[in-house]
Amino acid sequence: MYQSAYPLIEDKKATTTWIPTNDGTFDNLLIDAYLSGKKAGVEQYKMLEISKMQDNIEKSGIVAVGIVDTLKSNKFTPIDAYLRANSFYRFDLLVAVPEDEFLKEEFLYIYEVISEVETKSKDEFYSISISICSTNSYFDEQTVISDGYSLKLEKQ
Repeated sequence: MYQSAYPLIEDKKATTTWIPTNDGTFDNLLIDAYLSGKKAGVEQYKMLEISKMQDNIEKSGIVAVGIVDTLKSNKFTPIDAYLRANSFYRFDLLVAVPEDEFLKEEFLYIYEVISEVETKSKDEFYSISISICSTNSYFDEQTVISDGYSLKLEKQ
């Protein structure tokens, strides 16, 4: 009767390191080239990631200014906008508005704008999620910052 190798593998202690044989064969040269190339590739990827993150932070600034301008042109008063980077390509934008404006029925239009902006700005290396936060006397900016929103849109 055929017995699966999986239960046997499951019972064995996992290998923690690989030791190169270094006997000069082509395979070892190939592995050495791969490992040294991997190190260079990782360094290059990190540089590319940082560059892309900088580009995406700038793009998020453009999105934030667009949302703030849309709020203002619709007679709303945005207080502040905050940005959280979840990764080099995924961002959260939080825009604070006064509670009384947030509760107006006319404010529902802003959610249509937000949905459109999120959809149109998304690409393979960029995604932004936009939220609106109502403020009142209990609003605490330190809570927003501790939630990871480490960047704040400079007021102009």
